[in-house]
Amino acid sequence: MNEKEDVNINLFDLKFLIEKATYYVRSLKDERNSMKLWDSFKST
Repeated sequence: MNEKEDVNINLFDLKFLIEKATYYVRSLKDERNSMKLWDSFKST
């Protein structure tokens, strides 16, 4: 029973992290500086 609860918590955390990451990426795309960030990321 404890293992099931742990799995449910992990799935919830994973979903939350994915939603947070998606929101962060969307906000970056809206930024005009996103191209500069992307260029610096690719050059690394």
